[in-house]
Amino acid sequence: MTPAKKRRALRLVLPFVPVVALIAVTLTAHAVEQTDPAEPAYLAPTSPGATGGRDLAELLRQRGVAVLTETRTGDALRHMDRIGSDVTLFVPAPRYVHPDYRKVVDLAPDGATVVLVEPGSELADFVPPLGVLDRRWATAVTGPGPGCTLTSAGPAAVTRTRFLKHKYSREEPVFCYDDGLAQLRYNDVEFIAVGSDEPFRADRLAEHDNSRLAADLLSRHKTLIWLDLHAPEAAPPDEPVVVVTASPAPGASPAPPGTVYQRPNDEPGAEADDDGDPDPGSLPDIPPPPSPFPDWTFWTVLLLLLAGLLLALAKGRRLGAPAVEPLPVEVRGAETALGRGRLYQRARARGPALETLRTGARTRLRAALGLPPTADREQLADALEARLPGRRAQLDDLLYGPEPSSDAELHARAAELKTLVDTVTGTRINEGEHR
Repeated sequence: MTPAKKRRALRLVLPFVPVVALIAVTLTAHAVEQTDPAEPAYLAPTSPGATGGRDLAELLRQRGVAVLTETRTGDALRHMDRIGSDVTLFVPAPRYVHPDYRKVVDLAPDGATVVLVEPGSELADFVPPLGVLDRRWATAVTGPGPGCTLTSAGPAAVTRTRFLKHKYSREEPVFCYDDGLAQLRYNDVEFIAVGSDEPFRADRLAEHDNSRLAADLLSRHKTLIWLDLHAPEAAPPDEPVVVVTASPAPGASPAPPGTVYQRPNDEPGAEADDDGDPDPGSLPDIPPPPSPFPDWTFWTVLLLLLAGLLLALAKGRRLGAPAVEPLPVEVRGAETALGRGRLYQRARARGPALETLRTGARTRLRAALGLPPTADREQLADALEARLPGRRAQLDDLLYGPEPSSDAELHARAAELKTLVDTVTGTRINEGEHR
């Protein structure tokens, strides 16, 4: 690729560099700003950090709530059984709860509350009637909306993940904050799905009405069990195995370690066949999973395509045939040549500049040698050989040779062309005459 072509390629690529850089910086900043549940300080009840939960725990204690910490789901469920119905289970990282435990949380004591922070696809394991509708690029501040009985808080930063109800839900969910907060009673256990972790974090607790919302959700009972998970937990132990198919009665003796619960299949909407499997014809319509691409993908691609189209129009030399118009004033040939030469010089187009001079020289040489205007390269070379013998190869290279590699070579070739035309025609060109 010649230097001129490389420069033209760079002129096409360079306008896209700031756009790509801006997108890369935005994505990097967004990734850095995202909280990571794997960090030990993330919503930990004793952590004073920006993403910690110590401030929230103190706020709950001021409301008279006893805050207890557990690091394993099995221990938290057994603790809930001992306490009874007046208890809330707070799960900041639902994704780390083992699937075997997710499916039995609804067998907690009747009347208990389970608060899940920003659950994803695992929400269907905790409470099948609820699902994820979509996920925003960033958390939005929204109002609770009419008919929201879950909190007395005002606008809060809670709408990032939004939730929906499946058709086979027996209970009617309550949706608040533009579907960023969902509540559903399932198997007599109250589940609350929160679409963002910002209302619970120390660095966002004082913003908007986040603190009141978080406190209202976690102070529904006198005791709060805070499940502090920061990594996927292990499966329940294999032995001993005790199968329990119903929630324990309040005040009953706690289940032994290793208890395996089995969710009762009493939800309507799917009739079982003889083998105990649901009838495919009676299964409800389940919405498709959310798109893996963020909401802004379509508009970003559209904007880039529009920018590329505008760039192509701006870089286009012409969009049609040249329009031939008479000059409004008479211009000297030397001025025209000088202006055109400066354009070639700025573009470093040595090849087109020399070709322009060669075309003019060949035209004058054909006329001086009595050749027709359509005479080809060989005919012109033969005529010049007859006039200037012994210089055929040199003159052919001068009139049809390769592009010059430097400005000095271009100047030398131009001088040689002028000398050749003067020698053959026997005249000197007056650079000041009108053309």
